[in-house]
Amino acid sequence: MKRIFYSILLVAFCLSLSVSAAPNLNDIFASGNEIRSFAKDDLNNMTSISANYGNVTAMAVGNDGSIIVANDTGAIARLDKGLKGQLTWGQNIGGVATSLAVQSNGNIVAGVAKNKGSFVILNSSLQIIYTQPNLGDEYDAVHIALLSDDRIVAAAEMNGRIWLAPAMPGDPNDPLTSHYYSDAKPVTSVAVQSDDTIIVGSQGNASNGWTWKIAVDGDTLTRGAVQKFFGGGNIFVDVLGNDDIVVASGSTGVVYLRDGSDLSGKYSVVTGNTIADMALNNQGDVIISSNDGYGTLKLYENTGSSFTLASSKDGFLKENMKVAAWLPGLSTCEDIWKAGFGNIADASRDCVVDIADFGIFAFQWLTFEEMSFE
Repeated sequence: MKRIFYSILLVAFCLSLSVSAAPNLNDIFASGNEIRSFAKDDLNNMTSISANYGNVTAMAVGNDGSIIVANDTGAIARLDKGLKGQLTWGQNIGGVATSLAVQSNGNIVAGVAKNKGSFVILNSSLQIIYTQPNLGDEYDAVHIALLSDDRIVAAAEMNGRIWLAPAMPGDPNDPLTSHYYSDAKPVTSVAVQSDDTIIVGSQGNASNGWTWKIAVDGDTLTRGAVQKFFGGGNIFVDVLGNDDIVVASGSTGVVYLRDGSDLSGKYSVVTGNTIADMALNNQGDVIISSNDGYGTLKLYENTGSSFTLASSKDGFLKENMKVAAWLPGLSTCEDIWKAGFGNIADASRDCVVDIADFGIFAFQWLTFEEMSFE
């Protein structure tokens, strides 16, 4: 009876750890003078790590949950999932990275303001394996997105050219032939829908921004729908799971939801801040950072009919905060266990810790004890 009693106590403790074996798949990361991780529903629930890596110019989250940052000296570094361990420094890319993206094989693509606008590919060890120059004008910033087959979309900010490159190009001396020249510039962000349609955000002038689509047919790029809206500054675009598009205006602080097919407006919210960066989580919620006042981070819940402020935190001392959310795409319980995120209390491996796990645990523990006495 004593062993059964202790079994119940131990299982009750395991149940108290989590009601589900699934990990938090929507961790939010912000980086200014520190790398910080926030809970998906409460920005005041924060852990942080200080690191001497200079001013962050770009940030991305790897497929394994690791955080990749680039600073204004051209340095690239990685921090393991969960803010554990030390920063791993890679090869210097020789210019300021304005955008980072992670391919399915773990390679990192960095858009770099050097060599008349370029992108650099680094392997998982953060060593440069390819450089593609001459995408724009001198010191042009380059914004990166990836198609479903890891082909690279590279947008030269001031020049306005949108390039399409193989996942691993050939000779960098061979010019890329696939590009679309935009008269709506500067281009300040790019994203990709599920059918590989490219979404572009452009700053038209001080008070108007543009969102437009580019269809991809093999190596051919063709512009589709275009929408002008009120809002200047950097225009941030990202794509929801249903292919609708979230657009944010840096100067006016307005966040819009637009229809993924024709870019027509659905609803919007005035954040009351200028926007320094934007990211989406798995629920389609919007995370923005602002350099106003003492520096602010806000999370807006996407209810399906509006954006509603769910959580906010300030006091970041006007840092140039970059934000990202971890979207690992673990869609099944089997995926979660294969990726190493299963809960130790989930004996049945169904991603729910419940009475069935209690039965398995208690039975196996008692059997083990009886065998050990024999």
